[in-house]
Amino acid sequence: MQETIFGEKAKHMKLRPKSRLTGGKKIELDSLKVRKGDQSKEMDILYRAKRCWDGLYEIRRNRERLMKFRYGDQYIDKVEVEGRTMTEKAYWEEQGVSPKKNNMIAKMVRSVIGIYKEQGIDFTAVAIDREEQSVAEMMTIALQANRELNCMKELELRLFEEFVISGLAFMKESWGWKKNRKDTWTDLVNPNYMFFDGAMQDVRHWDCDIIGQIHDMSFKELANKFATTKEEYRQLTEIYANARDSTYMASYYHQVYSYGHERGDFFVPQDHNMCRVIEVWSKEQKPRYRCHDYATGEYFIVEENEYNLLEQINGIRLKEGAEQGIPQEEIPFIEAEWIMDSYWYYRYLSPLGHVLQEGETPFDHKEHPYTIKIYPFIDGKPHSLVEDSIDQQKFINELITLYVLMAKHSAKGLVVVDESLIPDSMTRELFEDQFARVNGLIIAKLKPGVQLPQQMSTNVSNFNVSELLKLEMGMFDDVTGVTGALQGKTPASGTAASLYAQQVQNASNTLVDVLFTFSNFLKEAMTKKVSNINQYYNEELIKTVVGSRFGGIKKYMPNLAEDVTFDLIVSEGMSNPQYKQAANAMYLDMFKMQIIDREQLLKFGDFPNGDAILQDIQLKADEIQKQAEQAEREGMAMA
Repeated sequence: MQETIFGEKAKHMKLRPKSRLTGGKKIELDSLKVRKGDQSKEMDILYRAKRCWDGLYEIRRNRERLMKFRYGDQYIDKVEVEGRTMTEKAYWEEQGVSPKKNNMIAKMVRSVIGIYKEQGIDFTAVAIDREEQSVAEMMTIALQANRELNCMKELELRLFEEFVISGLAFMKESWGWKKNRKDTWTDLVNPNYMFFDGAMQDVRHWDCDIIGQIHDMSFKELANKFATTKEEYRQLTEIYANARDSTYMASYYHQVYSYGHERGDFFVPQDHNMCRVIEVWSKEQKPRYRCHDYATGEYFIVEENEYNLLEQINGIRLKEGAEQGIPQEEIPFIEAEWIMDSYWYYRYLSPLGHVLQEGETPFDHKEHPYTIKIYPFIDGKPHSLVEDSIDQQKFINELITLYVLMAKHSAKGLVVVDESLIPDSMTRELFEDQFARVNGLIIAKLKPGVQLPQQMSTNVSNFNVSELLKLEMGMFDDVTGVTGALQGKTPASGTAASLYAQQVQNASNTLVDVLFTFSNFLKEAMTKKVSNINQYYNEELIKTVVGSRFGGIKKYMPNLAEDVTFDLIVSEGMSNPQYKQAANAMYLDMFKMQIIDREQLLKFGDFPNGDAILQDIQLKADEIQKQAEQAEREGMAMA
């Protein structure tokens, strides 16, 4: 025992009744029970979720601005003009000019997405114990098959685009029914419907204490998910008869709801036909025992009311050890340590606080199902690539619009004519017609000192707008790091191939941080997917993965994977054409040196129709084997 707690001072301390120390109330250590008042509602956690959602208003508003700039609405910022506030678009329109734009941001985003796609990121499960690597290869096959099922390549591209634009990425891994099958599923979550702990400071987001999302679903979907009896269906009908009534909700929360206002609404969807459900995951605490079983080497956690079972097991081991002559100090007991354990608890709440579903996290990874990444999360805020390029984009747009404005108001073919040059025999209209006509003829007596008609025009290039525009577009590439080499532009004549390759590499270095951060995000998400596969795949499943480098048909056997601890390796470049070409060349060399046979060549290589050829070879080999066995049986019968 620690002397600071149980020292002499504690022995001679004057005691007071416990009721005076606790206010007459029992000290409740379970945080879930502390907040449980009305068992049918959870208003405290609902209000806490709303505070988190309100705290992210600035992030949602900034994301909306970034999205508009990405997709071409680039005159939305407000300006002050003679005491009036208006958008930049309205300001230019007052000048009589329709504002122009050259969407450099769109080109930059597409280029960065292309760079990410060329990486060809793969995921491989690796067993911590190398002797169990064959089981890890089986898990890799299951992971790749599930990624195919979820169309992960497309999801990751769209999520990476969101990441480049807003600096936000949210992914959810769940288990359940979808597309008429029960499996582990991946969903992207719109950042406008996410909320999380605003006090986070860890760039890995490990200090997250609450997270969740808003769901808007039809009543049919609601009943399908949360009603398991007729009584629960009736209760849902009553709850959402009020929860979808804006007048009732305004009265209930004593506030006026304004649909379409800037901050949106947390409790009521804009579509009154939809039912809002708030999914909240929060960290709770309760007293438990952390145990170490010396007999198996395992660590596990048990509830307080299960401690007697541990004592019974230790008693049995003590008896068996005595019978076998093992000294008591050598008996491998289960040691238990009392702790305040933190765990994730989920609730599905109605906008009125009714608990539709709740429970401790059902996942073996013991966390919430979300994977989040906020880039770069300095001072808890996102700052994306698009945000860094907005000022340059606005300057380019202003220069283009200024050029158009100058061209519109400059002299273009203006004719200056001395009035005395127009003959009395010609009208003004006829004079204008003859002046502009090819081979026109005007007969006039020129007075001394009178000059011939002159045509005037203004050279807009004299104002150096085009040079400024060229300079600014070059600065845009420098600021974003997405230069011409990275965009695949044709190099200048005489540029050496090695120099151009170096330019591409140098340009890619500017995006290493973004690509590396997103790869780590995907690794965390796929780690949860591997855990769900290991947990929920409870029967032998045949997984065929087209193009898998393990090839062929594999069986997933959960009984082999239950006790294996996996790590996940993110390997970049293994799916791009350059890697495949180099790998195929290596396999061909190994085949020529007879290190591998033709089946192994087709199995590990990536050749056109390689899987079909391998399958055909195996079928023919099986047929030859059957014929040989049949001939052997016939020979034995004749003998």
